[in-house]
Amino acid sequence: MENQMEKMVIYFGEMINIKFVEYRQRIAGNEKKNIIDAMKKRYVNTEKGLLWNAFIEKTQCYSFEKILSIGIPNTRNIFFYLEREDELYITSLQAIINFVKSFEPWDVIDAYIFDNEMLWIVAITHEDNLLLTIGI
Repeated sequence: MENQMEKMVIYFGEMINIKFVEYRQRIAGNEKKNIIDAMKKRYVNTEKGLLWNAFIEKTQCYSFEKILSIGIPNTRNIFFYLEREDELYITSLQAIINFVKSFEPWDVIDAYIFDNEMLWIVAITHEDNLLLTIGI
């Protein structure tokens, strides 16, 4: 397993470098598909557009600065799904916070943080990195 993985991603014709320095485990294949399908079944009404645009339940909206105060458990076993890249990781909340804080103003993200019991989900959107939450 690699300690550091770099991926070049193209967004709207611009290339950015995203470093996954602290992610412990990348999930792929059928396991990834099963986890993402379960997340979609629990939280998403349709697959039109980005998932956070189709959440079944009403969300609460927070700025990224409030992430520590909204009650997300800081465990090492949180799923982190990068929708545009279709990549899934098991990681910790602190690793996700460090990753998002490292963004440049032009970086784009649509990602989901959720637990393995599907009790809660947080969507980090490309819309000023707003957080949309369900179950928190």
